[in-house]
Amino acid sequence: VSPNWISLTGYPLEKATVDWDFWPSLIVPEDRAAVGLQLERLRAGLSGVVEYRLVRADGEVIWVRDSARALPGSGEIAWMIYGVVSDISVLKLAQSVQLEQERLQIAIAKERELSEVKTHFMSMVSHEFRTPLAMILSAAEMLERYFDQMNVAQRQDKLATIQAQIGHLRTMLDEVALILRAGLGYLEYDPKPVDVVAYCESLLEEVRNTIGQTHVVRSMMPDDLPMVYVDARLLRRILVNLLSNALKYSMPGTLVALRLLRRRGQLCFEISDAGRGIPPEDHERLFDAFFRGSNVEDVGGTGLGLAVVIESVRMHNGSITLESEVGKGSTFKVLLPFQPINSPTE
Repeated sequence: VSPNWISLTGYPLEKATVDWDFWPSLIVPEDRAAVGLQLERLRAGLSGVVEYRLVRADGEVIWVRDSARALPGSGEIAWMIYGVVSDISVLKLAQSVQLEQERLQIAIAKERELSEVKTHFMSMVSHEFRTPLAMILSAAEMLERYFDQMNVAQRQDKLATIQAQIGHLRTMLDEVALILRAGLGYLEYDPKPVDVVAYCESLLEEVRNTIGQTHVVRSMMPDDLPMVYVDARLLRRILVNLLSNALKYSMPGTLVALRLLRRRGQLCFEISDAGRGIPPEDHERLFDAFFRGSNVEDVGGTGLGLAVVIESVRMHNGSITLESEVGKGSTFKVLLPFQPINSPTE
């Protein structure tokens, strides 16, 4: 045993040479299992390196790196261990500081991102909320002033306007809240068994009866798809936003299609339209919150829909791709893990 034992541990050299159980007693209890594995490797004739903590005589805890190899012994000694133990406390401290700096940088970047979202949100509130609020106020004032002069149909029309605009405001608030929760790491993923084919058909029927009345909305579904684990709430956000965009940015009477298929262990949802398409220069930022394409200035929107889509896809550990040509239309492909109900969800 090298005399450096004294400076490393603070104990006299005799402690290491007389009592072979003394060295293991200095190891921090939580690290003894790792050292035990190292000894097993040495007994098997393998060399190895292990890092662990020792408690010095003065109570200070230090980090050491133990590099050792075993050689066959002779006589009564079956095998011998040759090794070097180095104090790496300074290195560990530097690594800890670096890790903390990286965490801090990530936190700062996330805070900046959230700050940008909040800034955009305030800008959007002052702009996008103005129109629905004005329509609600106008309809309410008409009801207040001319209620007795209106027939039932006119009253219902004003009430329908108020309800529709409140729904629009609620949707925008929900989308902003989802993006903020995702940015903070609070967005929940709750997969449950879902009949995806029936779910998609029901959703399409809802779309046909509301925003899709002026278009041809079709579906192509497999016949043999079992129930699978998905988060139905997040899946709805994905499909409704993509279908809404397909309808919003294509001419009345054109085709909007949802195709569902199973592809190499994944569920593939394809939403296609024959609309105006997305310019190539917009593709990179298309899923950023509040970003809007360069060719959609004449159509209202918040720039939140696709940001909600990408966050919902990420929560499923899925992916999304885009194929688009200006003037001919777009196809979004959403790939989610295929997890039938007889397979583990983890």
